[in-house]
Amino acid sequence: MVQTEKRVGSKETFTLFVDNILENKDRSWLQRTFNKFGVVRDTIILRKRSNCTGNKFGFVRYECRVAAGMVAARMNGAWVENMKTFC
Repeated sequence: MVQTEKRVGSKETFTLFVDNILENKDRSWLQRTFNKFGVVRDTIILRKRSNCTGNKFGFVRYECRVAAGMVAARMNGAWVENMKTFC
């Protein structure tokens, strides 16, 4: 799991790395999946492939440390649609 913290103006953001994203999934799917834990500020899925899994990877950003921590604790290694996610 990789979680980073950044302050932009007066707001903090907490970024989570998500690996092993299925080919047919997009940013809106990523947002819906991770919105269950708190309000997602934004998401991105890169075109590059993960060196580790060979699948797509992306990032999810929260403005709430608690939500980001909850996601890291619950989703790291969780199975989502027959694929193990890494946060």
